[in-house]
Amino acid sequence: MRRAYMTDFHGSAGTAVVTMDKAYLWTDSRYFNEASLRLDSQHFDLMKQGQPRVPTIPKFLSDLATSHYKEKSKPLKVGMDAYVHSASFSQDLNEAFEEAAKNMEGRANGGATIIAEIDTLDGKSNMVDSIWEGRPALPKNPFRVQPMEYAGMAVTDKVSKIRSEMKEKKATLTVFSALDDVAYLFNLRCMGDVETCPVGIAYATISHDAVTLYCDEEKIEEKM
Repeated sequence: MRRAYMTDFHGSAGTAVVTMDKAYLWTDSRYFNEASLRLDSQHFDLMKQGQPRVPTIPKFLSDLATSHYKEKSKPLKVGMDAYVHSASFSQDLNEAFEEAAKNMEGRANGGATIIAEIDTLDGKSNMVDSIWEGRPALPKNPFRVQPMEYAGMAVTDKVSKIRSEMKEKKATLTVFSALDDVAYLFNLRCMGDVETCPVGIAYATISHDAVTLYCDEEKIEEKM
């Protein structure tokens, strides 16, 4: 929703990057035409993933960080909401920054040059939220239980299998954030939260002694 608000691009895959001078949207070949039509070319450049001479986001930001450091002799600060980006994405960025720093000429002998820092905005709201007036509320459509004849496996059986895997991997807690994972795990379906898919907005955790579903209380009906 935030990306759509900022860019007017509503495809299912895409990442926007906003700098002090320009803004960019990365998306794959499924959405090149849609993005070209939706983006305001006065503000956004379309970055066509996988095309020749189109850098990845880590490469783009590491090049930007290099230029910034050479010009101002201080690290580039990259703001990123940790709730909407994976840990692997942050790792890819840090690795790209470290590699770019190693390749810089004139770095201090024996010292590691830090050319960029990631700010996960801890304790702060997402920057888009701070400017989004009249943002629609999150949907609260009720869940329904998928009949066993379609679900194929009881929730208790699924939890038991997950806990067995957790023991093998010596894990104490498993977090499920993908909506389709939650729908499958709890045999739940929901109409209206996501326009084209019968999943509901919820998250879940499984430990060795508890199973927790996190969602708006209005989504759970008493008869469930």
